[in-house]
Amino acid sequence: MFKLIDKDNWKRKPYFDHYFSQIRCTYSITVNIDISGIIAFKNKSRSKLYPLLIYVLTKAVNNHEEFRTAINDKGELGVWDTLLPCYTVFHEENETFSNLWTEWNDDLIVFLSNYERDIEMFGGNYGIDAKPDTPANTFPISSLP
Repeated sequence: MFKLIDKDNWKRKPYFDHYFSQIRCTYSITVNIDISGIIAFKNKSRSKLYPLLIYVLTKAVNNHEEFRTAINDKGELGVWDTLLPCYTVFHEENETFSNLWTEWNDDLIVFLSNYERDIEMFGGNYGIDAKPDTPANTFPISSLP
């Protein structure tokens, strides 16, 4: 669900207007983080690192309304209830990649199951969008191996 923001009464309005109308702005985040706890869980559970990182990033994004704020296809400002991860899958055989998205679930085991199902069903598809019908409430994740 996409909840509209009453921009005229929004406490962030002057900042939004400044960066939206006066300065061409994009954002990207690159940080170093300690993932030793994730590595320990990965080794204990014999999970793969990439889906664990996708889970942690998506959980962080969904815990903060500011990260879920967006402009919808009608040009309206609002906040998504939930964002879904859209991540890249590399194809070694032809050195291309594809985007996949996975339904979000806060339960790690359920999310990992959803991820594995999507990889199995769509991971071998070539082209930019390997899984069809990407919803509007996705956010991109890419990672260097």
